[in-house]
Amino acid sequence: WKEEFEVWRKFHPEPWDSKTKHEYQKRFQDGREQWLDQGHGACLLKQSTIAALTADALRHFDRERYVLDAWVIMPNHVHVLLQPTIGHALPDILHSWKSFTAKEINRLTGSKGAVWQDENYDRIVRDFDELLRLRSYISRNPDEAKLKPTEFVLGADEVLDANSTGETPVVPTGKMPVLRANLRRLKKLGFSDRQLAVAHGKSESEIRADRKAAGVIPTYRLVDTCAAEFEAFTPYYYSTYGTENEMRRTDRPKIMILGGGPNRIGQGIEFDYCCVHAAFALREIGFETIMVNSNPETVSTDYDTSDKLYFEPLTLEDVLNIYEQELPEGVIVQFGGQTPLNLAEGLQAAGVPIIGTQPESIEMAEDRKLFAAMLDKLGLRQTPSGSAVSADEAI
Repeated sequence: WKEEFEVWRKFHPEPWDSKTKHEYQKRFQDGREQWLDQGHGACLLKQSTIAALTADALRHFDRERYVLDAWVIMPNHVHVLLQPTIGHALPDILHSWKSFTAKEINRLTGSKGAVWQDENYDRIVRDFDELLRLRSYISRNPDEAKLKPTEFVLGADEVLDANSTGETPVVPTGKMPVLRANLRRLKKLGFSDRQLAVAHGKSESEIRADRKAAGVIPTYRLVDTCAAEFEAFTPYYYSTYGTENEMRRTDRPKIMILGGGPNRIGQGIEFDYCCVHAAFALREIGFETIMVNSNPETVSTDYDTSDKLYFEPLTLEDVLNIYEQELPEGVIVQFGGQTPLNLAEGLQAAGVPIIGTQPESIEMAEDRKLFAAMLDKLGLRQTPSGSAVSADEAI
């Protein structure tokens, strides 16, 4: 049948239309399934140890990479009814099952070579009636093949239902699980680590650690400054949770400068001026300069001001994401005004070297009580002052 299929495929190249897909299914898929259901072929899975090993492999990533609804391990083939979770494709799930079980089966039997056929026959369940039909087909399979109870393994959680709410249940409930959106999906939807921390009752650092452990880190794309007319090389970057990372990391020593972000009423341009001249000075002494600023109306975001520009919000999460991919010698927070100054303590706590005035000194200069105490300690005269955070203190 393989030779027949190869000949047929020469005259029916992919992609197939619905009519050709139906012909393929009737000609090559349904017949093979009927042949297997009748008990033909090598019955390796009839051995209880091998069947149990295969069953354990099916259950291993249940409720993580997929949700098992019903399955049966026959002596010569396996039927599985499942719903992949977000971020996990069926080919990857099948490859994981086949590669692991083939290795273990060969080890148990002292054999070598292929265990599973290359082909797999999968169908998309498009409605609840078809779901019920496939469940019934799986449960009837052993009886129609006249198998003994010891010659098959049947699983029927039946957790999928027509009324899907999207959450993966801890135990079978008889309802379609609402597959809890994983971290990558949530990040693609725009939720920050801080928002997720509030929603889950955790700290932002815990969410960040969980996200990194799961391999959910942003990628950076180039802003197309040539409007698709030519290939863009200007190093303007923005973050996304995609699959392609266009960030070009070099081996040069580099310094990251945090800009002021969006300007506010009453805020002058001195912060932008400081950032620009910091970039110029660092470039003159041989450093690669990385500007982080989300305000396109500033001089610091001009194409020739710094070696790289990240159009990113001035938040702890976004700055740390850039730092962990660029790995600069340090970060300058003092020239962008209050917005980057507020990040200094968090960056230092995350192990980021702060260039120049340290967070402790920044706080001492900004906090009026600490600043007054320092002047008193130095014996310097100052205008009597005080601060209050309540009406009682002010009175």
